[in-house]
Amino acid sequence: MVDSMGGSGTVRNLDGARGQAAGMDRRGSLSLHIGLIPLERVEGAGETEGKGRDGEQRAAGETSERTGTMARKGAYDRICFGDLQGVCDRELLSLWLGDRRTARRLWEHFGSLEEIGAASPAELLLLEGIGPATVARLRALRELAHRFARRRVKRGRRFGCARDVFETISPLLAGETREKFLLLPLDAKNRLLEGPVTISTGSLIATVVHPREVFLALIRARAVSAILVHNHPSSGDPEPSPEDLSLTTRLGCLGETAGIRILDHVIIGEETFVSLKDRGLL
Repeated sequence: MVDSMGGSGTVRNLDGARGQAAGMDRRGSLSLHIGLIPLERVEGAGETEGKGRDGEQRAAGETSERTGTMARKGAYDRICFGDLQGVCDRELLSLWLGDRRTARRLWEHFGSLEEIGAASPAELLLLEGIGPATVARLRALRELAHRFARRRVKRGRRFGCARDVFETISPLLAGETREKFLLLPLDAKNRLLEGPVTISTGSLIATVVHPREVFLALIRARAVSAILVHNHPSSGDPEPSPEDLSLTTRLGCLGETAGIRILDHVIIGEETFVSLKDRGLL
């Protein structure tokens, strides 16, 4: 919605049972076979077995490490040479972080890439096993994605329809937790002159737009026309609010007076959009 404004133990010989048969239980406790209770672990008892267990654990660890290495290699091969469409989000996250357990912990808590990307450093650091290094990698990934998306929006990019706007601008708004109002200044052939220009950034459910700021930006860019864009991060539903409709009408009228036509207002939701022009509201 957009608004406008003006230990150890001791073994004792019990009842002369010194020569009775004795055996070690699996925990290293000494047990006497004639109705006597197991005693605490004797110092040094079970040492040989302990070493055997350690050896088994090391072997199991080495096998697990080899298996993990082979799995990672297979994943790397799919990334390098295969079709990325077949690689799930969680696997991509695991490869980026270099740690399956960390990726699984994040996924189990947040449930999606969008929620992970939207989480604040403080929220991430509350999770067990998540430290500054992981948070830094996640923030760097998000920033790289935003920079990549922004650099794809080059000057001279032509916008022929609302879907062109959605496909170009939605990556810039991915993971945003606040409403943003953007402006696309265009020339006479609907080519981008500069931007996208951020006019305002608001809260989770609303942002305030000053018409003065909109037209100052358009005049500076020497725009002939413009497309308005904003997101609905809270609900993910791009349906326009009454305030969205009111602002669009007001800016459209002001544009006619200023000689700068407002071609469309595209509202971006979660994987979908609404064009007010396509609905006949411009």
